[in-house]
Amino acid sequence: TATAAKPKAARQNAKRQAKDDTSPKSGSQRRQARKAEEKAEEHTEEKPPDLRLAKLEAFIVNLSESKSFLRCTLLLEYDANILATVGGAAEGEGHAGGEHGGGGEGGGSDDALPALLKPKEPILRDAILRVMSSKKIDDVLTTDGKDRLKSEIIEAANQALGFEEAPITNVYFTEFVVQ
Repeated sequence: TATAAKPKAARQNAKRQAKDDTSPKSGSQRRQARKAEEKAEEHTEEKPPDLRLAKLEAFIVNLSESKSFLRCTLLLEYDANILATVGGAAEGEGHAGGEHGGGGEGGGSDDALPALLKPKEPILRDAILRVMSSKKIDDVLTTDGKDRLKSEIIEAANQALGFEEAPITNVYFTEFVVQ
């Protein structure tokens, strides 16, 4: 029986060593650490968008295939969280205030482009002008045409910015005149 006890003790020591080699934590500590990591991952993945507005100066463009022109002013809606990950934009910098688009009743009045986008404003304006000037008068007179124009502006603006994630989420026309 003494020889039978030795292998049993050796097996128990081997199990303890294997446990010690993989992690200095107990099983419950490992589970708690794993849950904390999962919770942290869920928290970062489920972060709601921080939507803000930036006003661009009026655009006046000649429409293609006609002597008509389009004058419009628009607001770009962008996700400040995406800009923060791209360039570390400071909280509260260059935004319209309020939540989900801000600038509504009781919102702030600072609707300038955020600091990270300001140097790219000429590139943004060029991309938007190209989209607008490619349109015919019939393309922009209907509601569906305006919706397509918005979609194309969002796509062109995000491509022009060249970020990995697209920060521009919507476009709002505040003035829209075809003549």
